[in-house]
Amino acid sequence: MNLESKEANNKRLNFRLANVELNRGEQLQLKAEDNLQAKEADNTCVLIVKCGCILIGRGSDRQEVSEGHTFITNGSVQLLKVVAECHSTCIKLICFDTEVLFSLNLSESLLLNLHSWFLDNSNKYFISYNENILKVADLLETVLENNFGNPMNEEALLCAFKVMIYETIGLLRTDYINVNSSRQLRLYSDFYYMLRRNYRKEHMVSFYADKLFVTSRHLSMVIKNQSGKTASALIESFIVQDARRLLERNKLSIAQIADKLNFSDQVHFGKYFKRITGLSPKNFRNRLLLPQVC
Repeated sequence: MNLESKEANNKRLNFRLANVELNRGEQLQLKAEDNLQAKEADNTCVLIVKCGCILIGRGSDRQEVSEGHTFITNGSVQLLKVVAECHSTCIKLICFDTEVLFSLNLSESLLLNLHSWFLDNSNKYFISYNENILKVADLLETVLENNFGNPMNEEALLCAFKVMIYETIGLLRTDYINVNSSRQLRLYSDFYYMLRRNYRKEHMVSFYADKLFVTSRHLSMVIKNQSGKTASALIESFIVQDARRLLERNKLSIAQIADKLNFSDQVHFGKYFKRITGLSPKNFRNRLLLPQVC
Protein backbone atom coordinates (compact mmCIF):
# COMPACT_ATOMS: atom_id res chain seq x y z
CA MET A 1 0.00 0.00 0.00
CA ASN A 2 1.23 3.48 -0.87
CA LEU A 3 -0.39 6.43 0.93
CA GLU A 4 0.27 10.17 0.68
CA SER A 5 -1.65 12.34 3.13
CA LYS A 6 -2.06 16.10 3.45
CA GLU A 7 -3.97 18.23 5.93
CA ALA A 8 -5.43 21.72 5.81
CA ASN A 9 -5.64 23.21 9.27
CA ASN A 10 -6.27 26.90 9.78
CA LYS A 11 -8.83 29.09 11.53
CA ARG A 12 -11.41 28.74 8.76
CA LEU A 13 -10.80 25.31 7.28
CA ASN A 14 -9.84 21.85 8.47
CA PHE A 15 -9.89 18.72 6.33
CA ARG A 16 -7.70 15.76 5.42
CA LEU A 17 -6.89 14.62 1.87
CA ALA A 18 -5.07 11.45 0.84
CA ASN A 19 -4.10 9.54 -2.29
CA VAL A 20 -3.91 5.79 -1.78
CA GLU A 21 -2.64 3.00 -4.04
CA LEU A 22 -3.73 -0.53 -3.13
CA ASN A 23 -3.09 -3.94 -4.64
CA ARG A 24 -5.79 -6.58 -4.68
CA GLY A 25 -6.70 -7.74 -1.17
CA GLU A 26 -4.93 -4.88 0.61
CA GLN A 27 -6.95 -3.02 3.22
CA LEU A 28 -7.13 0.56 4.42
CA GLN A 29 -8.91 1.56 7.61
CA LEU A 30 -9.33 5.29 8.07
CA LYS A 31 -7.67 5.74 11.42
CA ALA A 32 -4.57 7.48 12.72
CA GLU A 33 -2.20 4.50 12.47
CA ASP A 34 -2.82 4.36 8.71
CA ASN A 35 -1.35 7.88 8.49
CA LEU A 36 -4.48 9.44 7.03
CA GLN A 37 -5.00 10.96 10.49
CA ALA A 38 -8.79 10.92 10.17
CA LYS A 39 -9.97 12.69 13.30
CA GLU A 40 -12.58 11.33 15.69
CA ALA A 41 -14.76 14.36 14.88
CA ASP A 42 -14.67 13.66 11.13
CA ASN A 43 -18.19 12.63 10.16
CA THR A 44 -18.02 12.97 6.38
CA CYS A 45 -15.92 11.15 3.81
CA VAL A 46 -15.79 11.74 0.06
CA LEU A 47 -13.96 8.83 -1.59
CA ILE A 48 -13.25 8.82 -5.33
CA VAL A 49 -12.10 5.67 -7.15
CA LYS A 50 -9.64 6.89 -9.78
CA CYS A 51 -8.91 3.40 -11.14
CA GLY A 52 -9.71 -0.17 -10.16
CA CYS A 53 -12.49 -1.07 -7.74
CA ILE A 54 -12.93 -1.40 -3.99
CA LEU A 55 -15.19 -2.95 -1.40
CA ILE A 56 -15.99 -0.41 1.30
CA GLY A 57 -17.92 -1.00 4.46
CA ARG A 58 -18.71 -0.23 8.05
CA GLY A 59 -19.52 -3.14 10.33
CA SER A 60 -21.33 -5.86 8.37
CA ASP A 61 -22.46 -3.52 5.56
CA ARG A 62 -20.38 -3.79 2.34
CA GLN A 63 -20.64 -1.83 -0.92
CA GLU A 64 -18.66 -2.15 -4.15
CA VAL A 65 -17.43 1.10 -5.67
CA SER A 66 -15.91 0.94 -9.17
CA GLU A 67 -13.71 3.22 -11.25
CA GLY A 68 -15.08 6.71 -11.83
CA HIS A 69 -17.55 6.47 -8.96
CA THR A 70 -17.69 8.60 -5.82
CA PHE A 71 -18.66 7.26 -2.40
CA ILE A 72 -20.00 9.77 0.15
CA THR A 73 -20.90 8.81 3.69
CA ASN A 74 -21.84 10.34 7.01
CA GLY A 75 -21.15 8.88 10.45
CA SER A 76 -17.76 8.16 12.01
CA VAL A 77 -15.11 8.13 9.27
CA GLN A 78 -12.74 6.14 11.47
CA LEU A 79 -15.04 3.10 11.28
CA LEU A 80 -14.77 2.77 7.48
CA LYS A 81 -12.73 -0.08 6.00
CA VAL A 82 -11.61 -0.19 2.36
CA VAL A 83 -10.51 -3.39 0.56
CA ALA A 84 -9.06 -3.36 -2.98
CA GLU A 85 -10.86 -5.74 -5.36
CA CYS A 86 -8.50 -5.11 -8.30
CA HIS A 87 -4.76 -4.77 -8.83
CA SER A 88 -3.39 -1.20 -8.98
CA THR A 89 -6.41 0.41 -7.37
CA CYS A 90 -6.07 4.17 -6.82
CA ILE A 91 -8.39 6.22 -4.63
CA LYS A 92 -8.57 9.78 -3.37
CA LEU A 93 -10.16 10.53 0.00
CA ILE A 94 -11.28 13.78 1.59
CA CYS A 95 -12.40 13.62 5.24
CA PHE A 96 -13.82 16.46 7.31
CA ASP A 97 -16.20 17.45 10.09
CA THR A 98 -19.44 19.01 8.82
CA GLU A 99 -18.85 21.97 11.14
CA VAL A 100 -16.53 23.26 8.40
CA LEU A 101 -19.61 23.94 6.25
CA PHE A 102 -20.40 26.96 8.41
CA SER A 103 -17.19 28.66 7.25
CA LEU A 104 -18.22 28.56 3.57
CA ASN A 105 -21.03 31.15 3.62
CA LEU A 106 -23.49 28.78 1.96
CA SER A 107 -27.09 29.89 1.58
CA GLU A 108 -29.37 29.07 4.51
CA SER A 109 -31.64 26.80 2.48
CA LEU A 110 -28.69 24.85 1.08
CA LEU A 111 -27.08 24.48 4.49
CA LEU A 112 -30.33 23.27 6.02
CA ASN A 113 -30.74 20.67 3.28
CA LEU A 114 -27.18 19.48 3.75
CA HIS A 115 -27.67 19.09 7.47
CA SER A 116 -30.79 17.04 6.89
CA TRP A 117 -28.45 14.49 5.34
CA PHE A 118 -25.19 14.95 7.24
CA LEU A 119 -26.70 15.11 10.73
CA ASP A 120 -28.73 11.93 10.35
CA ASN A 121 -27.37 9.31 12.76
CA SER A 122 -28.16 6.38 10.45
CA ASN A 123 -24.68 6.33 8.83
CA LYS A 124 -26.02 6.71 5.29
CA TYR A 125 -23.91 6.36 2.17
CA PHE A 126 -24.31 7.47 -1.42
CA ILE A 127 -22.59 6.23 -4.60
CA SER A 128 -22.61 8.08 -7.92
CA TYR A 129 -20.70 8.23 -11.20
CA ASN A 130 -19.33 11.70 -11.86
CA GLU A 131 -16.22 12.78 -13.80
CA ASN A 132 -16.12 16.39 -12.61
CA ILE A 133 -15.65 15.72 -8.92
CA LEU A 134 -12.22 14.13 -9.47
CA LYS A 135 -11.08 17.19 -11.42
CA VAL A 136 -12.30 19.43 -8.60
CA ALA A 137 -10.60 17.24 -5.98
CA ASP A 138 -7.33 17.39 -7.96
CA LEU A 139 -7.63 21.18 -8.05
CA LEU A 140 -8.17 21.21 -4.28
CA GLU A 141 -5.03 19.10 -3.81
CA THR A 142 -2.97 21.42 -6.03
CA VAL A 143 -4.04 24.48 -4.05
CA LEU A 144 -3.36 22.64 -0.78
CA GLU A 145 0.18 21.75 -1.90
CA ASN A 146 0.88 25.41 -2.70
CA ASN A 147 -0.74 26.77 0.45
CA PHE A 148 2.45 28.26 1.89
CA GLY A 149 4.18 31.61 1.67
CA ASN A 150 1.38 33.52 -0.05
CA PRO A 151 -1.18 35.41 2.05
CA MET A 152 -3.86 34.79 -0.62
CA ASN A 153 -3.43 31.01 -0.59
CA GLU A 154 -5.70 30.53 2.42
CA GLU A 155 -8.50 32.26 0.53
CA ALA A 156 -7.75 30.21 -2.59
CA LEU A 157 -7.89 27.00 -0.55
CA LEU A 158 -11.23 28.01 0.94
CA CYS A 159 -12.61 28.69 -2.56
CA ALA A 160 -11.33 25.36 -3.91
CA PHE A 161 -12.87 23.47 -0.99
CA LYS A 162 -16.14 25.32 -1.52
CA VAL A 163 -16.19 24.27 -5.19
CA MET A 164 -15.69 20.65 -4.11
CA ILE A 165 -18.56 20.94 -1.64
CA TYR A 166 -20.81 22.35 -4.38
CA GLU A 167 -19.89 19.42 -6.62
CA THR A 168 -20.69 17.03 -3.75
CA ILE A 169 -23.99 18.81 -3.16
CA GLY A 170 -24.80 18.34 -6.83
CA LEU A 171 -24.47 14.57 -6.39
CA LEU A 172 -26.51 14.47 -3.19
CA ARG A 173 -29.30 16.66 -4.53
CA THR A 174 -29.91 14.11 -7.27
CA ASP A 175 -31.16 11.45 -4.90
CA TYR A 176 -31.10 12.59 -1.30
CA ILE A 177 -31.69 16.27 -0.74
CA ASN A 178 -35.35 17.08 -0.07
CA VAL A 179 -36.37 13.41 -0.33
CA ASN A 180 -38.83 12.70 2.47
CA SER A 181 -36.60 13.48 5.44
CA SER A 182 -38.45 12.48 8.56
CA ARG A 183 -40.16 15.31 10.41
CA GLN A 184 -38.02 14.64 13.46
CA LEU A 185 -34.78 14.78 11.47
CA ARG A 186 -35.87 18.00 9.77
CA LEU A 187 -36.74 19.56 13.14
CA TYR A 188 -33.37 18.48 14.54
CA SER A 189 -31.58 19.94 11.53
CA ASP A 190 -33.47 23.24 11.80
CA PHE A 191 -32.78 23.45 15.54
CA TYR A 192 -29.08 22.74 15.09
CA TYR A 193 -28.72 25.38 12.39
CA MET A 194 -30.66 27.95 14.42
CA LEU A 195 -28.61 27.14 17.52
CA ARG A 196 -25.37 27.62 15.60
CA ARG A 197 -26.46 31.17 14.74
CA ASN A 198 -28.06 32.22 18.03
CA TYR A 199 -26.45 30.42 20.97
CA ARG A 200 -24.54 33.48 22.17
CA LYS A 201 -27.72 35.50 22.63
CA GLU A 202 -30.35 32.86 23.29
CA HIS A 203 -29.77 30.29 26.05
CA MET A 204 -33.32 28.99 26.58
CA VAL A 205 -34.96 26.03 24.84
CA SER A 206 -38.23 28.00 24.71
CA PHE A 207 -36.72 30.54 22.28
CA TYR A 208 -35.89 27.83 19.72
CA ALA A 209 -39.18 26.01 20.28
CA ASP A 210 -41.16 29.20 19.61
CA LYS A 211 -39.20 29.91 16.43
CA LEU A 212 -39.80 26.34 15.23
CA PHE A 213 -43.51 26.42 16.17
CA VAL A 214 -43.36 23.48 18.59
CA THR A 215 -43.51 23.15 22.35
CA SER A 216 -40.30 23.03 24.39
CA ARG A 217 -41.22 19.54 25.55
CA HIS A 218 -41.67 18.24 22.00
CA LEU A 219 -38.45 19.87 20.80
CA SER A 220 -36.47 18.37 23.70
CA MET A 221 -37.92 14.92 22.99
CA VAL A 222 -36.99 15.10 19.29
CA ILE A 223 -33.46 16.36 19.97
CA LYS A 224 -32.95 13.60 22.52
CA ASN A 225 -34.16 10.96 20.04
CA GLN A 226 -31.92 12.23 17.24
CA SER A 227 -28.71 13.10 19.09
CA GLY A 228 -28.82 11.34 22.44
CA LYS A 229 -28.56 14.74 24.15
CA THR A 230 -31.28 17.06 25.39
CA ALA A 231 -31.83 20.42 23.71
CA SER A 232 -30.59 22.23 26.81
CA ALA A 233 -27.44 20.07 26.88
CA LEU A 234 -26.66 20.99 23.26
CA ILE A 235 -27.17 24.67 24.03
CA GLU A 236 -24.85 24.38 27.03
CA SER A 237 -22.27 22.57 24.91
CA PHE A 238 -22.16 25.38 22.33
CA ILE A 239 -21.88 28.08 25.02
CA VAL A 240 -19.19 26.32 27.05
CA GLN A 241 -17.10 25.42 24.00
CA ASP A 242 -17.17 29.05 22.92
CA ALA A 243 -16.34 30.19 26.46
CA ARG A 244 -13.35 27.83 26.54
CA ARG A 245 -12.04 29.23 23.25
CA LEU A 246 -12.40 32.81 24.46
CA LEU A 247 -10.70 32.02 27.77
CA GLU A 248 -7.85 30.23 26.00
CA ARG A 249 -7.16 33.21 23.74
CA ASN A 250 -6.67 35.39 26.82
CA LYS A 251 -7.59 38.57 24.93
CA LEU A 252 -10.81 39.41 26.79
CA SER A 253 -11.44 39.75 30.50
CA ILE A 254 -13.85 37.30 32.12
CA ALA A 255 -16.39 40.10 32.48
CA GLN A 256 -16.10 40.85 28.74
CA ILE A 257 -16.58 37.17 27.90
CA ALA A 258 -19.67 37.05 30.12
CA ASP A 259 -21.08 40.04 28.25
CA LYS A 260 -20.18 38.55 24.85
CA LEU A 261 -22.09 35.37 25.75
CA ASN A 262 -25.07 37.40 26.99
CA PHE A 263 -24.87 36.64 30.70
CA SER A 264 -26.26 39.28 33.03
CA ASP A 265 -22.94 39.58 34.84
CA GLN A 266 -19.64 37.84 35.55
CA VAL A 267 -21.02 36.04 38.62
CA HIS A 268 -23.81 34.30 36.70
CA PHE A 269 -21.38 33.33 33.95
CA GLY A 270 -18.95 31.93 36.52
CA LYS A 271 -21.62 29.76 38.17
CA TYR A 272 -22.84 28.51 34.79
CA PHE A 273 -19.33 27.64 33.59
CA LYS A 274 -18.35 25.91 36.85
CA ARG A 275 -21.56 23.85 36.96
CA ILE A 276 -20.72 22.32 33.60
CA THR A 277 -16.91 22.14 33.66
CA GLY A 278 -16.16 21.85 37.37
CA LEU A 279 -13.85 24.88 37.19
CA SER A 280 -14.46 28.59 37.54
CA PRO A 281 -13.50 30.65 34.46
CA LYS A 282 -10.58 32.12 36.42
CA ASN A 283 -9.26 28.71 37.48
CA PHE A 284 -9.71 27.37 33.95
CA ARG A 285 -7.66 30.24 32.52
CA ASN A 286 -5.02 30.03 35.26
CA ARG A 287 -4.55 26.32 34.64
CA LEU A 288 -3.80 27.06 30.99
CA LEU A 289 -1.12 29.55 32.03
CA LEU A 290 0.71 27.08 34.31
CA PRO A 291 4.12 25.99 32.95
CA GLN A 292 4.07 22.55 31.35
CA VAL A 293 5.95 19.85 33.29
CA CYS A 294 7.93 17.52 31.04
